[in-house]
Amino acid sequence: MTSNAALVYGDTANLKPAQARALSRLAERGVPSDQLISGVLARDLLDLAESLNRQIGLFLDRRGRVERVILGDAHSLELPEFTRVRGAAGRLRGIRLVVTHLLPDPLNREELADLAKLRLDLLAAIHRGPAGAQIDIACLTPGKPGTEERFTTRVWQRAPLAALNREAEALEPGEAGEYPVPFQAFIRALEGELVARTSRARAEVSGNRAMVLHVHSGSLDVEARQHEMRELCRTAGVHLVELVQQRRRQPDPRTHMGQGKLREVLVRALEQDVELLICDPDLTPSQARVLEGLTDLKVIDRTTLILDIFAQHARSADGKLQVE
Repeated sequence: MTSNAALVYGDTANLKPAQARALSRLAERGVPSDQLISGVLARDLLDLAESLNRQIGLFLDRRGRVERVILGDAHSLELPEFTRVRGAAGRLRGIRLVVTHLLPDPLNREELADLAKLRLDLLAAIHRGPAGAQIDIACLTPGKPGTEERFTTRVWQRAPLAALNREAEALEPGEAGEYPVPFQAFIRALEGELVARTSRARAEVSGNRAMVLHVHSGSLDVEARQHEMRELCRTAGVHLVELVQQRRRQPDPRTHMGQGKLREVLVRALEQDVELLICDPDLTPSQARVLEGLTDLKVIDRTTLILDIFAQHARSADGKLQVE
């Protein structure tokens, strides 16, 4: 049986025994399945975070059970690694993340990137407002038809916590559409829309959906190089969703693109249901390892793409000879 302490992720070395116990006891808490988070748990979570002067996060499953307690520093949380979501395209993880903000700051870029990268059901940040606890909420939502975007992000700011915890029949007129309540019905409907949007879009194209990451110094042959990459993708049977470029003197020795730009690119790739990243110029072995560790997407470079084209043609020629 897993102990509560084992469900706590983060640096707990400097906590007092009473603080460590209070943190681990959060793993015993639960939420009614139709609520994003209960008012009592939200206030207790915020009180403990303020007493520690550190952010706290809870991963909750769809039954309202706490799966993991995350302890961060005063400004951010470092989240544990997750495997890629399996099942139908567009499926969510079945887990929501509720975090505390010590200041009334909105959800930031890194938090919204985690929402997309982990395919969370919802992301919510609780903070102290003038009239009590308030909550900012974000979820993925289907992208506009006719665009490459499979999903985009919807955000509710400064929602009163009380509005999220009423029974469905007690909601004010129009409130059920204004906030993600009741939670279970909202998530089921949202996931159904995401699966349908992704399935329709995938049926419209053939080949792996790819994004090219082109780092260059601004030389005169940039356009020719990018045209060549588009032609290579077409020849390889790859559906090129987007070519992203970054001008810099030389590729980042660790991450190919600069780390900030790469973070944006990975979110864009998830939004557009990309399966393959193609890097130009070619990756070093260490760059390839780092990129593969940062994403579940397949990562190749220009030379690998060319070799794949040769391999396809060789298989085709061999098959033709066998038929003849």
